[in-house]
Amino acid sequence: MSAFSDHRLFPPGSLRLHDGILAHHALMQCVGFQRRNRNWNFPQVFSSYWRLYYNFSGGHHVEHESKRYPLAPGHFLLIPDNVLFHCVSLAKACDHFHLHFLIHPGHLPRLRAPVAVPADSLLLAMVKKIRREILLANSERSACLGVALVQWLFSQLPITNGPARLPSSVVQKVLEFIETHPEADLSNPVLARAGGISARGLIRLCERELGASPQTWVRETRLREAARLLAQPAATIDEIAGKLGFPNRSYFTRRFTRHFKISPAAFRKKWLTAVGPGRS
Repeated sequence: MSAFSDHRLFPPGSLRLHDGILAHHALMQCVGFQRRNRNWNFPQVFSSYWRLYYNFSGGHHVEHESKRYPLAPGHFLLIPDNVLFHCVSLAKACDHFHLHFLIHPGHLPRLRAPVAVPADSLLLAMVKKIRREILLANSERSACLGVALVQWLFSQLPITNGPARLPSSVVQKVLEFIETHPEADLSNPVLARAGGISARGLIRLCERELGASPQTWVRETRLREAARLLAQPAATIDEIAGKLGFPNRSYFTRRFTRHFKISPAAFRKKWLTAVGPGRS
């Protein structure tokens, strides 16, 4: 990172805003701005959080499944969680703005590829305010503005197949418990105790509010955590499968491949052979 750039990182959960403040339950992970960024070449980028990119001039682009998504002043680029993509720069220096954030499952449309969102006047004004706060080293204010930006941006998306309203506090507690304890016993009785409800009541509530059983979210959360662990060489694939509650490697491989369209072994090989240590 150059002397003209700034990165603001926040502990998970430290900037969670609740009902009445944020329509989508967001965890802000990072708010960043880089002046005249030339080197934005990061192959095989993959993470469990969403990313929002905006460039004040052209020169960078994202590649995903043989498609190119340019970064330019006319639009924002929204990249969903658990999407494998590549960051590419063409040597031209660009002022680069980005947000990284988490959203609990079920709160948003199921996107599987980057989406360009037109940069209207309000979004641009918010980005400029966030940039100013970052340069003033005001991390709390830049984070709050980042949450507001995410809220407004999602209100502009034409895709509306997410739930019509924020899930109840019981379901939110259960989703948070799953997100923060992926290696624990996450059977329905355990989840029900975390939410202060009966197991049968929890199943009915999740199916009504999220359109799926609690175990669907357990499986998806564990697969995201598995991808994160696969990007580190410390544990074997068998150890990761066992650690996250999958009965055996074969079952884990089938689930992982179905979800990410790539096997655990192939994913790990791609990640560990990627060029460059940094991630944007």
